[in-house]
This record gives sequence, C-alpha cells and structure tokens, in this order.
Amino acid sequence: KKLVAGLLTGAMMAALLTGCAGSGSDKSSDAKESYTIGIEQFAEHGSLDNCREGFLQGLEEEGIKEGRKAFANVSKYIRITASSNFGNIFSIVVASVFLPFFPMTSVQLLLLNLLYDMLCLVLPWDNVDEEICARPLEWSGRTLGRFMRFFGPISSFFDIITFSYLFFVLCPSVCGGNFAALAEGGQLRFIAVFQTGWFLESMWTQVLILHLLRTQKVPMLQSRPSRPVMVVTMLGILFFTILTFTPVGTLIGLTALPLSYFGFLVVIVLLYLLFVTLAKGRYLKKYHELL
Repeated sequence: KKLVAGLLTGAMMAALLTGCAGSGSDKSSDAKESYTIGIEQFAEHGSLDNCREGFLQGLEEEGIKEGRKAFANVSKYIRITASSNFGNIFSIVVASVFLPFFPMTSVQLLLLNLLYDMLCLVLPWDNVDEEICARPLEWSGRTLGRFMRFFGPISSFFDIITFSYLFFVLCPSVCGGNFAALAEGGQLRFIAVFQTGWFLESMWTQVLILHLLRTQKVPMLQSRPSRPVMVVTMLGILFFTILTFTPVGTLIGLTALPLSYFGFLVVIVLLYLLFVTLAKGRYLKKYHELL
C-alpha cells in the first residue's frame, strides 16, 4: 500500500509540475492560442460514433453558450458596480469640499454596499441577449476603465443635484432654518435628513441602473430581465425605503422623510435613467459594445 501510495503521489507531483511549467511557457506564447475540447474514441462502433457526435454537438450548443452567459452576467456586475462606486466616491469628494458634514456616514455606506451586493447575488440567473451569447466576450481592464469613466460621472451629476435640493430646500423646510442658523439639536436633525435623502437616492439609482445597463437593447421592451432579478430588485428598493422608517434605520442615523421628498426622488431618478439611456446609445455608437 505504501508503494502504491508513493507511486500515485509521485505521478500527481509530476503532473502538477508539468502543468506549472506549461503555464509559465504560455505567457510567452501568442495570447490568442486556441484550445480544442473533445473526447477520444478507442474503438469504432455506430453507437459510440453517435455518442461522440452528440457530445460534441451538445458541448458546442449548450456548454459554450452557458459559459458565455455566465461570463456576461459576471461582467454586468463588475462593470455596473465599478461605475457606481466611482460615481459615489466622486460625489463624496465634491460634497466634502462644500458641505460642513459628511453626506453619508461610513456605516451607512457599508450598509448600502452590503445590501446592494446581496441584491446582485441574483445576477447569475439573469437573461442574456442572444447577440451576446453568439460571440466570445473579451475581458479587458481597459474597457472596464472606459465604462467606469463614462457612466460614473453621470450618477455624480445627479448626486450633486440631489445635494443641492437637500441642503437648500428640503432640510431647511424640515428643520426650520439653514444649517448655520440652527442649534446643535437642529443641526443633527438637518444632517440626518440630508444623509437619509442621499441614501435613498443612491440606492434607487444603483438598483435601477442594473436594468438599464444589463442589456444593449431597450430594457423591459426589447430585453426583459429574468423573474428572479425583477422580483429581488423591486423588493430591495421597497426594503431600503421602509428601512428609513424603522428603529433600525434610526440606529444607523437614518430618519423618516416627508412625502414631498419622494416626489422629488421619482423625478430625479426618471431623469437619471433617461440621461443614462441617451448616454448608452452614444456609448454603443462609439464603441459598438456595452459588455
């Protein structure tokens, strides 16, 4: 038994070392090297021939298609999340220059990102357009950076509009005066209203932009998301919104907002989605691909 175990261990080590050496040599070879996947048949027989052809046909039709579908859904998450985070960071930098307080606390940002990522766990079950599955997709940091720089500042632009509305309109009307004129208690209330307003706006836009940038086509009309994606994202928006009215929301610095804010929120989100739709058309016209 020891002899057999030693021989098996030696064979495994040899295979491992051979694989490592092969992977090192691949780096110097052509990056577009192709690989063939198949089976080897040792005997000729009609049934075996049919099995072999069926295996190859199934691999080509379903295996490759499923692989491209999985890659497309992963690419959706990475690109959309990267552009959203880039926009949020830029918005925080701008707000920190002009505001006397942080637009959102670190706990609120962590909670926002955590719940958003939990919603994105359903993306592997999303539908993928046939045009995307018909060709191999390329992963490139260059295209990721281009996507992030193109769509990220759009969300920052609407964040700044939201900042202005919250600081100059909503918060003074709710708290009874401008921030500098309020006492300490009033200023804390002012900050809570402001942070809750941006928390909701950021969450609504981050979740809804998934539907807009998940496809090159017109969402809902020409390309519908899968039912799990639709249900989870809509429930996520509802949960996020209700959270601000609960004791848990109060514990992390959020507060209930007046109904007038939600009228503004609906308008600003619709304008944001419209602007991103126009920007997506321009992006596709210039670069001929989205994912």
